[in-house]
Amino acid sequence: MKRRLLLSIDDDPAIRKLVGGLAERAGFDWIEAGDPQAIDQALDRQPDVVVLDLTMPGMDGNEVLWALKQRSSRAAIIISSGFIDVCVQTAVLYAVKAGLNYAGRLDKPYAPGELLALFANIGLCHGNRENHHVQP
Repeated sequence: MKRRLLLSIDDDPAIRKLVGGLAERAGFDWIEAGDPQAIDQALDRQPDVVVLDLTMPGMDGNEVLWALKQRSSRAAIIISSGFIDVCVQTAVLYAVKAGLNYAGRLDKPYAPGELLALFANIGLCHGNRENHHVQP
């Protein structure tokens, strides 16, 4: 059985690693990206789940949403941001209107349990503890 792939997109490497570690606990393989070229290459891998920071230099979260739409992605998209609520709501509205699979949001800073609970609430936990970080 093919394992699900989670893509952690954030300009902060510590956040990407945190999300990746939680992805492993939830039963995913995972990849990470923090700059436009890495993001583009990672999206080509057709992840099943994308945890997306909205505010990044070089390529913001809205541009990533557009890139997902262009690829007709069916990935579950979790939007993560420390930005003001109206910016997050705008991104969520765009994702929904673009036909993307919006799965939820996390307001930074968030506790690790919040992401795990979101995985569980949207049916993304598999319980397989053998998954790992996959090199892009």
